[in-house]
Amino acid sequence: MPLNIPRNNSLKVKFAVFTAISTALIFLFLVIYVGKSQRSAAYTDSKTIALEVSRKASLETEKFLSTAFEVTRELSRNFEILKKNKIERKVLCQMLTKSLEDNKNFLAIWLLWEPNAYDGKDKEYSNKDHYESSGSFSITYFRANGEIKTEKNNIIDYQEDYYTVPKKKRHEVLIDPYEYQYRGFEKIYYETSVVIPLIYNNTFNGVVAVDINLKSLKDKLNSINIYQTGYVSLISNTGIIVSHPDSTVCKRNIKDFLKGSANSNIINTLKDKEKSYETVSEFTGKKVLRIIYPVKMGNTNSPWYTMVEIPLNEITDRSNQLLITSLIILLIGLSLLIYLTINILERRKYERVLLEATLKAEESERLKTAFLSNISHEIRTPMNGIMGFTELLVNKDTNDEQRVFYKERILNACNQLLFIINDIIDISAIETGKVSIRLSSVSMTEIVSNLKHFFEPLAVEKNIALVIQNMNESPIDYFETDEIKLVQILTNLINNSFKFTEKGSVIFGYNVEEKYIKFYVRDTGIGIKPENQETIFDRFRQADYGLNRKHQGTGLGLSISKAFAELLGGKIWFEPNKTVGTTFYFTIPYKPVKSN
Repeated sequence: MPLNIPRNNSLKVKFAVFTAISTALIFLFLVIYVGKSQRSAAYTDSKTIALEVSRKASLETEKFLSTAFEVTRELSRNFEILKKNKIERKVLCQMLTKSLEDNKNFLAIWLLWEPNAYDGKDKEYSNKDHYESSGSFSITYFRANGEIKTEKNNIIDYQEDYYTVPKKKRHEVLIDPYEYQYRGFEKIYYETSVVIPLIYNNTFNGVVAVDINLKSLKDKLNSINIYQTGYVSLISNTGIIVSHPDSTVCKRNIKDFLKGSANSNIINTLKDKEKSYETVSEFTGKKVLRIIYPVKMGNTNSPWYTMVEIPLNEITDRSNQLLITSLIILLIGLSLLIYLTINILERRKYERVLLEATLKAEESERLKTAFLSNISHEIRTPMNGIMGFTELLVNKDTNDEQRVFYKERILNACNQLLFIINDIIDISAIETGKVSIRLSSVSMTEIVSNLKHFFEPLAVEKNIALVIQNMNESPIDYFETDEIKLVQILTNLINNSFKFTEKGSVIFGYNVEEKYIKFYVRDTGIGIKPENQETIFDRFRQADYGLNRKHQGTGLGLSISKAFAELLGGKIWFEPNKTVGTTFYFTIPYKPVKSN
C-alpha cells in the first residue's frame, strides 16, 4: 500500500528545507561579510595606531630636542645685548657653563665667533687660557665624569659642516648624527648638534650650539612596541638612520636599503606630509604597512622622520581568527552564530568608541603637555634675563650708564614675569569657577587715557599708529562694571594686536548700543588663518604651534578675555578685515551712574 503524504506537509518540508538552506546561505554570507569588515576595520585601526605611534614618537623627539633649541636661541639673544654693550668674554663663558650646569641632558655647549667679530681683541687673547694662537673667541664646554671641562677649539673647526652650513643657510641647523670624541677624553659619543647662527644687523658673527647624546632617545624609541614585532625608527633629514631595533643598520643611509625599489625616493618627496603604503620591508623581508611621519625640528625647515613598520599578517591576525571561529560556530548552530554576530558588532562598536575616547584623551594630554612646555619657556626667559643682568649689575666693572640700562632690562623682565603669573592665576581661577565680579563706578575717560599712556611707548617703538576712535561720537563717562576685568580684556586685545602687527595701525574704540557698550580693537596685522578660527578662544591652543617662538606669550589672553566678557554679561567675537588684519569685538552691559 503506497504511503500517502499530505501535499501540505510536503510543501511545509520543502519550505522548511528552503528556509534552512536560505538561512544558512544568508548567515554564511553574513559571516563572510563580517569577517571581511573586521579585516578592513583591523587594517584601519592598525593604520590609526601606527599614525598615533608616529605622532607620539615625533612629539617625544621634538620634546627631547626643544630645550636645546630654546637655550641656544636665548643665548643668541643675550649675546647680541652683551656684544652691543661691549661686555667681557668671560661673561659669555659664564653663561655657557651656567646653561650646561642647568641642563643635565646636554653633552656640551660651544661657541665659535668669526675672527674679531665679538670685541675685535683676538690678538690680546692669543695663546691665553683656552684660546689658540689666533686668539679667536671659540670655546667648547663639555661634561665628563660629572665635571665641566674645556675643549680648546682649533682653526679647522671653522671649516667643518657644523660651522659652514649654518653660515651659508643663515638659520637654525640640526646636524646629522655623528660620532665624536672630545679632546682629552676617551669616551666616544653618538650625538647631534643644534646650531644657531649669530646674525646681528644682517651680519653673520658666528654660531652657538648644543651637543645632545642620542643614546637615550634611541633607547626610548626602541622601547615602543606595536603588536608583536612592529617597530618605530628615526631617520634624519638626509636619510641617516638614527634609531632602529637592528643596531647594525643605525648610522647608515635609508637610501642604501631602498635603492632600486618603488619607494627609493620616498624621503625626498615627503617634505612635511606623512606617507603610508604597503611594501615588502627591506629590513625584515615581511609584507608590512609602513608609515613615514615628519618630525619638525625647530625652524630648520628640514624635518627628520619617524618610520613605523607593522607586519600585515599581525594586522589581520585577529580578524583571521575571528573568521575561523565564526565558521565553526556556524556549523554548531545558527542560533549561536546569530549571537556571535551581534556580539561582534557590539564589540566593534565599543572598540571604536573606546578608541575615539583614547585619542581624544591623548590629544588633550598632548596639548596640556605642550602648553606646560611653553609656560616653562616663557617663565625661564625673563628669569634668565633677571639673573643675567643682575650679575652684570653687581659687576665692579659696570659703569653708571650700563647700570641704568641693566636696571631697565631687569624691570622689563619682572613685568613680563608678572604678566605670565597673572595669566596663570586667572586661568586657574576660571577653571575652578572661583572668579567673582566686583562692581564699582568706573570712568571710561580714565580707562582710555590710561590705556593710551600704557601702549604709546610700544607704538612708538614698533612705529605703529595707535588710534582711539568714537570718543566724541558716543561720549560716555561713569558707568557700573568690574573695572579690573574690563581693563584686562582691553589690555589683552590691544597687546595681541601689537604683537601680531608689523606695520600699519592699531585702533580701539567703543559705541553705546541700547543697553550695551560695544568695544572693538582693529589692527593691520597678519590675521587669523581659517583653520585656526574655530579654536582661537580655546585654552592651551598656542601650545599646538610647535616650536615657533616668534610671537611670545602664554597663549591664554583670548581665553581669559572670553571668560571675563561672559562673566560681565557680554560676549566676544572677531571678524577678518576686508584687506588685512582682524577686528575683535566684545560687549558688556551699560549701566550709567552719576559721578561722585
